[in-house]
This record gives sequence, C-alpha cells and structure tokens, in this order.
Amino acid sequence: MLVVLAFWLSVQAMRLRRNRLMIGMGFSAFMGMLAIMIHSSVDFNLQIPANVVYFVALMALAVLAIHMPSNRHRSSTVKGNG
Repeated sequence: MLVVLAFWLSVQAMRLRRNRLMIGMGFSAFMGMLAIMIHSSVDFNLQIPANVVYFVALMALAVLAIHMPSNRHRSSTVKGNG
C-alpha cells in the first residue's frame, strides 16, 4: 500500500508543483521505483538489503517532492559586519 501511495504522490508532484526541481524529483522517484519494480518482476531484487534501502529512499523522495516547500523568493540581502 505504501508503494502505491508513493507512486501516487510522485505523479501528483509532477502534475501540481510549479517548481522544476520538485517536478524533477517526482519524475525521478517515479522512474526509479518503476525500474526497480520491473526488475523485481523477473529477479529477486528486493531480497538484497542495499536495493531495499534504495527503494525506500526513492519512496521518501516521492513524499518530499510533493510536501517540501519551495522557496522561490529568497532574500538576497547581505548582513554587514557592523
């Protein structure tokens, strides 16, 4: 169920976000999870702990892509020393 939610959140990030970085994060999370799922259909890929950690990191990236705030207007003022 968490995998389906991560796929859904990555698609929503691509559809709803305006920041190109967040759209790219959603796209990369979606494509990475899809690639691992395709590979797992013919091999026991997720039995290797490093691949599971990578898959969970991609799921977290999908959550961050939709929920992380984007600061478009950063303050460019420089504080003086005195």
